[in-house]
Amino acid sequence: MLIPLFITYFFKKLLHKICILKIDHKCLNFQILMIKYLPIFMGFAHKNLWFIEEKN
Repeated sequence: MLIPLFITYFFKKLLHKICILKIDHKCLNFQILMIKYLPIFMGFAHKNLWFIEEKN
């Protein structure tokens, strides 16, 4: 549970740095979308990692 939270935090920090470099509304909307869809992405990535481990 702690790892996804750390990754979410990292993504927020990374997006914040990108937003400082180019300040616009599109970037802000992208940041909101990323925060909304990150849990879904994390779940997908977790399933894929499990699948790769199963194959090996």
